Amino acid sequence: MTTRLPVRAALLLACVVTSTLASLDPVVNELYVWGINRTSGALQRYDLGDGGLVTRGNVRLADGTVLTGIDASAYIPGHQNIIAFWNDPDNVGHITYVDVETARATFVGQDLGPGKITGAVAGYGNQSTQVSGFLELDPQGESVHTEFVLTKANGGEIEWADLDNDPNVSSNGTYYQGQAKLIQVKPGRTGTQSNVIAGGQNLSIRNEFDYTFAGTMDVRIWAGEVVDGKGIDDWRVDIFSPTVVVQGVNLQQGWSVFALQRVEAEEDDDVNFLIVNDTVVPLEAFAVEVTILGAAITAGGDYNVPVTTQVRLGSSYYQPFGSFSQPLNGNVNDNLNPRRYVYPNLLPAGTTVDVLGRSWIKRESHYSGESNAHWQQYLTVDGSATGSPQLIVLRNGDPAPNIQGYLDQTDAVEFVRDFVDFDTNTMVLDENQAIFLYELGTTNMHSSAADFQDLVALVTLAKHPDDFDEDEDDDDGNEAASRLVRVDHRTGGYIQLMTLDRVYDGLATREGRVFYGTHGDELYKIDVLNQTESLVGTMPREDMFGLEFAGQTLMAFSVENDRLYPIDVLTGAAVTASADVGMLELGTITFMRRDDDPALLQKSYD
Repeated sequence: MTTRLPVRAALLLACVVTSTLASLDPVVNELYVWGINRTSGALQRYDLGDGGLVTRGNVRLADGTVLTGIDASAYIPGHQNIIAFWNDPDNVGHITYVDVETARATFVGQDLGPGKITGAVAGYGNQSTQVSGFLELDPQGESVHTEFVLTKANGGEIEWADLDNDPNVSSNGTYYQGQAKLIQVKPGRTGTQSNVIAGGQNLSIRNEFDYTFAGTMDVRIWAGEVVDGKGIDDWRVDIFSPTVVVQGVNLQQGWSVFALQRVEAEEDDDVNFLIVNDTVVPLEAFAVEVTILGAAITAGGDYNVPVTTQVRLGSSYYQPFGSFSQPLNGNVNDNLNPRRYVYPNLLPAGTTVDVLGRSWIKRESHYSGESNAHWQQYLTVDGSATGSPQLIVLRNGDPAPNIQGYLDQTDAVEFVRDFVDFDTNTMVLDENQAIFLYELGTTNMHSSAADFQDLVALVTLAKHPDDFDEDEDDDDGNEAASRLVRVDHRTGGYIQLMTLDRVYDGLATREGRVFYGTHGDELYKIDVLNQTESLVGTMPREDMFGLEFAGQTLMAFSVENDRLYPIDVLTGAAVTASADVGMLELGTITFMRRDDDPALLQKSYD
């Protein structure tokens, strides 16, 4: 039996320990931590500032059903509800709004299909918009300056430290004027930022949060005070761009919910097939899915070459990704992959499956390329009948491609890295999958231009069209794989960001690009941009299911000893002493700024 301190004593201890947490990050004192008991379904809130503990009741539906076993939740500032994920007895995941004042639960949108949801987090996503205005790098002359890095168009960087050393400036205070491709900024703890217009609206930047502006920008870095030709004070950055990608916490329309879902493969889903002359030949009745994983080809680096594709099933042709004969209408070399097509009917055994690829070049070099008439066919690759040297078809166990991308383009292996065991450099595909690699730029297989990543397609077979659920399990053996998805919490629609090599418990992010997940007592870093999972280090315990950032500090909650641990994102170790926050058996935690509490604001949000 576990002996617990009396409530008052427990709260006093928690206040002492959470003050230690606040010494790591002052924003901690401004936060509530919310949790849902895995066994009882109780919704609880603990104030990290004053140690107050409140129980809102059990999370329950309108019919009285109590939802237990919740291991994933997220919170978007300004909303009335915590967004929780609950799996029903059939293991189907449901998006659930949990009212923070009543604990009333409501299912929202479509379900996420079978597979346990093991972690979730809210993060602000990308928004492509017009930006103008200026950033203050030392608002109100505060002692804690804004963190700032600007990357010029040529790759050179300017940091706050460069400006803080009284650099030489022009007569009007200008330190740098020209183009930039990236600005990363995090304002200090005081002062205000209200001078940036994003998408026609004021972007009132919040202190202590990260913001990124990415794209071609005209910028000017200047000082408001000049002494003896040196910039002294009031440093600012003017920004103007027709369109850049902005990441920032104030972009409400840019907030996304991310979730981890376990994916369990069914042994009887395999469809036996042969690869004959670069053609997939199923040996039993089957359904088929074709996914364009990527494409990359340029005309000697001068311009991107359009790539079109079509699917042939037996003697019938299908163009699910746009016209095969129109380079603009059917182009898949546009950074918008993956694209997915499921043929709606069963096909008889022996029906061949082919994917054809075609590249296009400009008829005349001076053409803009804005019309289909500006282009002409260059190469068409069809591996049927006799096969083609310009097509490689891979299945489970084959060597991974080891071909360098031409003109510094992405290597072929990067397009299929979710399906590669890098310890053995072999393909790890399900027994019902094959990957097609196309060379659409040259017929000379000895040329360095033959990089076989001009078009990359995945063919997956199943026993029925309903068996496809976008899970593309890339793990071997009988161990379940998981995937990271971005979910529209209002509709249930989702996009798979990457498949993962292991099942994680808990998910945390600060900006929606780099995530952290727990796997036993190990902390992993998950980089969506680079599609990588890397071990950070060993954590204090192996039962940390709840994971979330409190300000800039990663916090993890142990299910067994019911304590909150601050975690070093560089090592996985505890930064300081853990805190007993008086909450029990939490499978998930979320943080809310006290000022965002709907009960205080007396507002209601969808």
